[in-house]
Amino acid sequence: MPSSKRGRPKKIWTEDYQKVQRLIQGDQQAGCELFTNLLPLLEAFIRKYSKPLNLTPEEITDLKNDTILTALLKIETFAKKAKFSTWVLGIAKNKILCERAKKVKETKQILACIHSFSLHQELPLRYVLKKEEYQVLQEAYHQLPDREKIVIYLRFFAYYTEMEIAKSLSISQPEVSYLSKQACQKMRLFIENNYGENFFLYITKEA
Repeated sequence: MPSSKRGRPKKIWTEDYQKVQRLIQGDQQAGCELFTNLLPLLEAFIRKYSKPLNLTPEEITDLKNDTILTALLKIETFAKKAKFSTWVLGIAKNKILCERAKKVKETKQILACIHSFSLHQELPLRYVLKKEEYQVLQEAYHQLPDREKIVIYLRFFAYYTEMEIAKSLSISQPEVSYLSKQACQKMRLFIENNYGENFFLYITKEA
C-alpha cells in the first residue's frame, strides 16, 4: 500500500477526502466525524503556538472559531494531499502569524508614540521587539484611564487625525494633543518605575 513520507497510509487522506465530499453534499454526520476529534487538537495547537502572544482565553476561543469558520468556507479547496487535520492546523498557523504581525505592529506604534511625545524628538518608527518588551508595553498601555486609551487607540491604531478624534469625542484638537501627550508620559513613567530608566536603551532598532 502506498504510504506518506512518515509511513502513514494514504488511506487516511482518502477517508478524510471522502468525508469532506460528503460534508459538501450536506452530510452533517461527516462534519461531526471530521471535527469532533480535531477540536481538542486544534485548541492545543493554538495554545502552544500563540503562547508568545499572551492571548486571553477569549482570544484563543475566537481564533479557534475563526479557524473552523475559514475551514468551512474553504472546504471545497481541500485536496487529497494531506490529512484534514493537517490542513486545518495550517489555517490556524496562518491566523496565528497574522495575529502576531498585528500585535507587533501595534506595539511598535505604542513605542513610537512614547518616544515622540516623551522625548520631544522624531525617532524611527521601526523596532525589533522581544517578547518581554512587548509585554511591558502592553502593561503600560492597559494601565491608562479609558479616555486616554481611546485617544491613543484612535490616533495610533485607527490612524485618525487629531481633528477627527476631536470631532468623534466632541472635544477640542488641543485637548486631544494634551491627552495623547499625557498618556504617553504616563506609559513612559510606568515603564521606568517598574522596569528601570534604561528600558528603552535595550530596544534594538531595525536597520
